[in-house]
Amino acid sequence: MRILIPILAVVLGIAFVLAIPSLNRQASPTSDGGLPSAVDTATGLASGDPPQLFDQVPSAPVGSMPDPSPVGTENEMQEPVASLGALQVLPFDGSANGYLGSLDPGQGYRMQVATYRFGAGIRRIQLTDYKVTALKDVPYTIQAKLEVGGDPTVSGTAKVRRYPFAIRTVTINGQSLGVESAPWQMIEGSPNDGRAGSEVVYELTIADTDASPVLKLRRSFSLAPDSYQIRVRLNLQNQREGLLEVVIDQSGQVDLPVGTATYMGDKRATVMGYFNREYDPKRRLIFTDSANTPRSKILKDLLSGRSTVPLWPDPELPRGVELAWLGAISRYFTVVVHPLVDPFASGPTPGLETQFLSAGSDVHGSDSVASNGGVDPRVLIHHLRSRPIRLARQDAAADLDYGIFAGPRKRQLFAAEPYKTLQFGDNLIIYSLGGMCTFCTFQWLAKLLLGFMTMIHFVLQDWGLAIIVLVLCVRFVLHPITKKSQIQISKFQKQFAALQPEIEKLKKKYGDNQKKIQQEQMKLFREKGINPMNMLGCLPMFLQMPIWIALYAMLFLAIELRHQPAFYGVFQWLGTLFTGEPWAFLSDLSESDKFIRFSEGGFYLPFCPSVYIPYALNILPILMGIFFFFQTKLMSAPPANEQARQQQRIMSIMMVTMFPLMLYPAPSGLTLYIMASSIAGMIDSLIVRKHIKQMEADGTLFEKKKGKSGGFMERFQEAMAQRQKSMSTNRPYKSRK
Repeated sequence: MRILIPILAVVLGIAFVLAIPSLNRQASPTSDGGLPSAVDTATGLASGDPPQLFDQVPSAPVGSMPDPSPVGTENEMQEPVASLGALQVLPFDGSANGYLGSLDPGQGYRMQVATYRFGAGIRRIQLTDYKVTALKDVPYTIQAKLEVGGDPTVSGTAKVRRYPFAIRTVTINGQSLGVESAPWQMIEGSPNDGRAGSEVVYELTIADTDASPVLKLRRSFSLAPDSYQIRVRLNLQNQREGLLEVVIDQSGQVDLPVGTATYMGDKRATVMGYFNREYDPKRRLIFTDSANTPRSKILKDLLSGRSTVPLWPDPELPRGVELAWLGAISRYFTVVVHPLVDPFASGPTPGLETQFLSAGSDVHGSDSVASNGGVDPRVLIHHLRSRPIRLARQDAAADLDYGIFAGPRKRQLFAAEPYKTLQFGDNLIIYSLGGMCTFCTFQWLAKLLLGFMTMIHFVLQDWGLAIIVLVLCVRFVLHPITKKSQIQISKFQKQFAALQPEIEKLKKKYGDNQKKIQQEQMKLFREKGINPMNMLGCLPMFLQMPIWIALYAMLFLAIELRHQPAFYGVFQWLGTLFTGEPWAFLSDLSESDKFIRFSEGGFYLPFCPSVYIPYALNILPILMGIFFFFQTKLMSAPPANEQARQQQRIMSIMMVTMFPLMLYPAPSGLTLYIMASSIAGMIDSLIVRKHIKQMEADGTLFEKKKGKSGGFMERFQEAMAQRQKSMSTNRPYKSRK
C-alpha cells in the first residue's frame, strides 16, 4: 500500500502537467470595457495633454472564426503559466508624436508619415509626388485619422476617433487591456516635421497590480527613401517568470478618400489576396477573385445594429486557403498590409496569416445615405487580430512584423520586388467598370491598349494627343471590318427595299397566316438570290465592342492620366498669360474639362442621384451633343414615311439631350476619346459610303467576290440556306381533331 501511494501521486502529477496547456486556452474577449481615447491636433499634442473619452474599442472581429490555437514548441507549452493580477500601463515621463519621411522632393522621400503617440498608430500619410488637385500644391492624404460624430446638440454622441494601424488591445493569458488610448513613449525619432526622419520607435510596458512589469512592447516604423513601403515591427518581451500567451488586436487601413465625385460612383473596395494550399502547395500563386469586395457591399451586408463585419476567414472561399495580404483600394491608390518577403528565398512565399488569424471592418457613422450620389457616408476601418504569441519564460521575445504599401496603383511600381512576388500588379490593377460590362472587359486587351498609348505618349509627350492617336490607330485597324460590315448591310437593305412591293402582295394574299408568309418570303429571297444572312455584317461590329469597352475602362482607371493636362498645357499657359492664374480647362484628363469654373464642388441631380453636376461649364459634352445632332442628320437615310420621320426626330432629341447630360461629369479624357472616336467613325462611314456609291456606279456592288471557298461564314450561310429550304418544303403540322 505504501508503494501505491507515491506511484499514484506521480501519475496525478503527470496528468496535471499535461492538462495545463488546455486549461490556458482561453478565448479573447470581444470588448475592453470602454476605453478612453486621445484627441489629436494637426501640430501634435504636448506630453501632458490628457486623452478624452469616446466609445468602446472592439478587440477582435465579430463573427465565426477558428479557435486560436496556441503557437509554441512542446517545451514552451509545458512552462508554468505566469500568475497575473489586474493589468495596467506602467507610467513614464514624456511622450511625443513622430514623423517619417518628408514632403520636400529634394529629400528623396515619396511620402511623409505622421505617427501618433497614443496607441503607437499613424495620424496621416501624405504622398510627396501626388496632389489633391492638378492646379493646387496640396499633398494627397492617402490615410488619416477617422473622425465621425460629435454633435454637441445631441446627448450621447461623443466624437469617435480611430487611428490607422494603432494597437487597440493587448490580451495576456486571457486578460485584455486597452492601449489605444494609452500614451507610448517615443524613444527614437524626429518630433519635428521639418526634418526628414527614417525611423520612429515607441515603447510601452504593461505592469501588474503592484506595478511590476509583465510585458514590454516596442513598436517601430521605418521608411526608406524613394519607397512607398512602411516597415512596421512590434517586439514583445516577457518581463515575468512563467508563460505569457499574448494576442494583439490592432487597427488596419481607414477608408481611402473617395476623391472628386464622378459619374461612375464609388470605386473603393477591399481586396484580400490569398493562397490556395490544395491547388498550390508551394504558395507561389495569389488569388483575389471572390475576395474582391466593393465597399458598398460591405456596408450593404451589415445587419441592423451591427458595427463590425468579419472579412477573414472568408466563408465563401474554399477550405485550405490562407490570407496573403489585405488591401484597400480606390480609383487610383491603394493601402496594403502585407508580409515582409524575401524575393530570393527558395521556400514558399509567407502570407499575412502566419501572423494574423482574422480580420474585420468596423463601421462608424450614420446608416442613412445622404444625397451624395449614392456614396455611403459611413466610414470603414479594418482591424487585425494576431495569432496567440507564446513567450515561454522571462526575457523571451517575439516579433510581429509586416509592411504597409501606401501609394499609387501603378504598373511600374508593382513590377519591382517585393510587389512582384506578392503579385500586386495582377490583382490590384484591374481595368473594369463593373456591372454588365465586367465579363467582356478583357484585362490583357486593356493593358495592351494602355501600353500602346504609353508608347505614343513617349513620342508625343502629351496624353491628350496620345488618346486621339490611339483612337485613330484602333479605327484604322478596324476599318476593313467596318467596311465589310457596312457594305453587307447596304446590299441587303437595297435588295430588301426592291422586294417591298412583292412582299406587300404576299401579306395581302395570305392575310394573318404568318407561317405561310414567312415560307413564301424565303422562297422569294432564293429566287432573287438574296441571302438574309448578309445581315450578319453587323456581327463584326459587335465583335469590336470589347475593344471599346476595354479602352473606356482603361482611360477611366489609368493613373497615368491623373492630373495630366491636354495639348501640352496650352490652355493653362493662356490663362496665366491673360489672368495671372492657370486656366482650368483640360488641366486634368481624369476630371471634367471645366471650360468655365464658377466655384468648387457641385450637386447631384434629384431625379438621377448618380449624376454629379459640377459648378462649372463643361464644353466637351455640349459640343458632343451638337456633333451627334448633325451626325444623325448627315448619316440617316431620308425617312420613308411619317413614322420613320418621328423616330429620327426622337433620336435627334436623345442625342442632343441625354448623351451630353450623361457625359457631363465624365472625365475629360473619356469625353475626348468619345469625341475623337465619333468624328473618326463618321469620317470612316463617309469613306465607306462613297465606296459603296462607286460600286453601284460601276455595277460591282452585287457581284460575288471571288476568294477562298470553304470559310466559316460561307459554310454558316450555306447551312442556314439549307435550313430555310427544308423549312419551306416541309408540310405544316396539322393537329388531329
